[in-house]
Amino acid sequence: MSKKPVVAVGALGGTIAMSAVGTGAVKPELDAEDLVAAVPELTNIADIRAHSIANVASPAIVPSHVLDALAFARRAVDDGAVGWFSPTARTLLRKRHTSLTCCGIVRSRSLSREP
Repeated sequence: MSKKPVVAVGALGGTIAMSAVGTGAVKPELDAEDLVAAVPELTNIADIRAHSIANVASPAIVPSHVLDALAFARRAVDDGAVGWFSPTARTLLRKRHTSLTCCGIVRSRSLSREP
């Protein structure tokens, strides 16, 4: 039996993490483990290591959160992950921080600290 690859999931919050509260308003409540648990098939293809980097609404995600996500990705790859994914940041980066490209599936070569 082959060993499954390790994939890290780093959640920042955002729309995907929102839940309705009694008043009808929404707030970020779901963490990385909750998001991974919503897609149980993931564990069939990879050893998933979930971590909540932040848990804030999309408009509250600031560049420091994205830099924390990049640091998380680097650590994950250094610890043996073949890549990482943020269920929040892909949309966030496309809309607000398009110059930052640290999110999505990232391979270790992409995280090189060299220019």
